[in-house]
Amino acid sequence: MSAIRTLLCALLASICSTQTAIAAGPGMTLTFRNVTPGITIAFDEAKTSSGKVFPDPGSLTPSRDPMRNGKTMAGVSDNGALPDWVEFAWREWKYGVSHTREELAAAPAYRRRVYIRQMIPQDVVDEVVAANLARKRGTLAKKWLRVYLVWYPGETKVCWEVYEDSQVLRSCGDEMPVID
Repeated sequence: MSAIRTLLCALLASICSTQTAIAAGPGMTLTFRNVTPGITIAFDEAKTSSGKVFPDPGSLTPSRDPMRNGKTMAGVSDNGALPDWVEFAWREWKYGVSHTREELAAAPAYRRRVYIRQMIPQDVVDEVVAANLARKRGTLAKKWLRVYLVWYPGETKVCWEVYEDSQVLRSCGDEMPVID
C-alpha cells in the first residue's frame, strides 16, 4: 500500500508542477537567424535571465531573408515563463572561408543581451496561457508563441508570432527587412 501511495503522490506532484509551469507563462519556441552579409556567427554561449543555459546554440550562416533558415529551439523558457532576456556570446568570421582552430579562437568575441519579455504584450501572454490551460490532458496546446531573434549588422532584432495549429494568428515586433 505504501508503494502505491508513494506513486500516487509522485504523480500528483508531477501534475501540479506541470500546471504551475503552464500557469507561469506561455513558454516559447525560439528561432534565431543571421542576415549579416558575408559573416558567420558562432555562438559560444546562450543563457536566459534565470541562468538557464541553451544546450548547443551552434552557429548561423548568413541569409538574405530574416524569416528563413537559422536555428529553432523549443522549451527555452524559464519553467514556462518568458525570460526577461537571453544573453548570447559569439564570435564572427568571414563566411565561406576555411579557418584553423587557432584563428577561430582568436576571432573577436561579442556579447549581447536581447530583451524578450518587454517585447511581448501581456494580452498575448494571457491568450497563449489560457489556451494551454484549456487543452485536454495528454494533448498539445492549440496556441503557442514563437519568438524570433535576428542578427543584423550591429544589432539583434526581436519579433514574435502566435500560432494556432499551423496558422499565424498575429505577430509584431521589430521590422525585419530583407538584406540585398
